[in-house]
Amino acid sequence: MIKIFQETMKKYIITTITFLYISISVFAQNAIISGTVIDASTRKPIEFTNVTLLLQEKDSLIKGTVTDDKGVFILENIPNGNYSLKIKFIGYKDYKQDINIVPEKTSYKLPEIKL
Repeated sequence: MIKIFQETMKKYIITTITFLYISISVFAQNAIISGTVIDASTRKPIEFTNVTLLLQEKDSLIKGTVTDDKGVFILENIPNGNYSLKIKFIGYKDYKQDINIVPEKTSYKLPEIKL
């Protein structure tokens, strides 16, 4: 009788832990922000442009990257919140865009960013 109870409890605990893990995974999805940086006059991509994502409340750095040879950047694993995306490259005017990451949306493809 005790052995049957132990086996039942073991299955119950494993089922509960599995359910909790799946629930947390579904609700804790993070977003991806991507875009392309181009020269406004030539319309050519700008490589090695600095891209930073700052938390609006504290103006603290969350993520950073540089554009590739096609001017493309990708910021991954961004939690929900309000952010400022800043893009800088020597010889160009700085770019800033506020972005609100919400649970309902996990991918943010920005229109071409012209410097």
